[in-house]
Amino acid sequence: MEKWFMAAVAGILILSATGCGKSGLPGLVSGKGIVLYDGQPLADANVTFIPAAGSQGMRGASATTDQSGQFTLMTLNPEDGVQPGDYIVTVAKTKRPPKFDEEAGRKFMRGEGPPPPPSSGKIEHEISPKYFSKETSGLKITIGPKGDKNIKLDLSSKP
Repeated sequence: MEKWFMAAVAGILILSATGCGKSGLPGLVSGKGIVLYDGQPLADANVTFIPAAGSQGMRGASATTDQSGQFTLMTLNPEDGVQPGDYIVTVAKTKRPPKFDEEAGRKFMRGEGPPPPPSSGKIEHEISPKYFSKETSGLKITIGPKGDKNIKLDLSSKP
């Protein structure tokens, strides 16, 4: 029983020393900004910061924009920040197809109405697809050692 007790105490000490649930990544800094598309705030877009070539040991960060196009980057935990360094940024916003109208389907099967419209199942892109890929986005950001709270991603629908 003594060995079990010592192992439990050691486990508790290790968990408390590492923060038990914190990101555990030293040196994370604030990364906040806005995404504009044709000059207008882009809501509900997925923003991904991918470490640039030669950035060994760095992790990517991501965020989803709010209704005003604002975002706060996270690496492992919500809003925990980003590691300083060079990044290629991608932005994606898609529109999910409408769900199949089950009630309309039941009414049609009972002979009480027209058939419901089919769902295409196809996901539509709401912004230019060039921003979805790190190879084509053209968005490069350097996060300094003190972070960046004024990142501005100004996207355009024009090629």
